Amino acid sequence: MTSPAAPDADPTDTDRPVNRWAVATFLLGVVSLVPFSVITGIVTFVKTRGTKEAGRGLAVAGLVISALWVAIWAYIEWPKDGLITGPIQSDRVGTCFQETINSPVSCDKPHSDELFAMLKLSRFPDSDHEQRQIENRCKAELSKYSATAVRDPGIQVDAWSPGTEWKQLDRHAAGCVAHTGSERVGSIKLGPAFSWNSP
Repeated sequence: MTSPAAPDADPTDTDRPVNRWAVATFLLGVVSLVPFSVITGIVTFVKTRGTKEAGRGLAVAGLVISALWVAIWAYIEWPKDGLITGPIQSDRVGTCFQETINSPVSCDKPHSDELFAMLKLSRFPDSDHEQRQIENRCKAELSKYSATAVRDPGIQVDAWSPGTEWKQLDRHAAGCVAHTGSERVGSIKLGPAFSWNSP
């Protein structure tokens, strides 16, 4: 007894062309060009509706990968609570620097920077947003150190984050620095002082 002949496979199931927009959606999703991936995904669904072209699954995969990229970016950029846990009481506060951050000098000698606060961090700051958060906290700390320095337009507040060249910082501390931009003599804590570059 012979078995019945197998029915011929429907050529439309195996030989359907893959939509080029679907391929583009997948590739753009893989390389994280999310806006383009979404646009080509929409075009894919419009063009393949009611046709025998394959590719809807590939477009869905590209959109899913794009969504994963968005989730990763959101996690990285999302503000994390508790970066700054508070100020650190340190004998380094009040130190003045000349030329480089590793050249401390007496504040009675010409200098360009003065450390006015140190902040304790819960982790290493890993984004521009967190660096701005440290800088904003340093600006708030300046008024606690010197009421006159806050009103001095010649003083710029900088933040020395972990990873700067200053050897005194570890991964969990940031230094708040008043930068005068000129050779100042005297601590900002004492008010306006003589500048070597003043007219």
